[in-house]
Amino acid sequence: ESAGVRLVPVPPTTQPVAASAGPSGPPQPLTLAPAPMELALKALRLNDAAIEIADRAVAPALQTVVRTSATLDDVTLRGDAPARLSVTTAIEGIVDELSLTGTLNLAPQSPSATLVLQANAIHGDALAPYLPPGTQNTLRDGRFTVTLDAAAANHAEGGISAHVIVRDLLLEERANNATLARVGAFTVRASRLDP
Repeated sequence: ESAGVRLVPVPPTTQPVAASAGPSGPPQPLTLAPAPMELALKALRLNDAAIEIADRAVAPALQTVVRTSATLDDVTLRGDAPARLSVTTAIEGIVDELSLTGTLNLAPQSPSATLVLQANAIHGDALAPYLPPGTQNTLRDGRFTVTLDAAAANHAEGGISAHVIVRDLLLEERANNATLARVGAFTVRASRLDP
């Protein structure tokens, strides 16, 4: 007891300790579950949306406007036909034109996407504050393009198979007609993912 406060020991518990659950058999195979409901979307449109961005945490501060338009057509979860996606964006002072086009299969048990990303008139000056110290960005009129093919599906023996294929990757500086990076194709493939 000290300063009018007495510490009372906690009495031992008389409740039985619950036994930990033992193993309940082998783990269930990893699978992509079917859709819980049927969903269809004929068309979705986004017209000339604009977002102002100001980042004063870097020097010089970044201030830009992102303008975007997008369309998404024929969305279903059945997988009988792919949805069509088209997005166009401009980031003031950074990218004059950025586009993403392609198809999406949104069937939960066999999702896939084939997309083409293109960027024209990339200006590297505005991104300089985000680069590591001592790194110089010489991109003045850059162009970037790449094609992405990705898919996943349930494996016949359990688990999931998946792949990602990157094709036709190109980064070039059009101001002096220089190729900075080029990749014809590379593939990441998992024949079976199963814990």
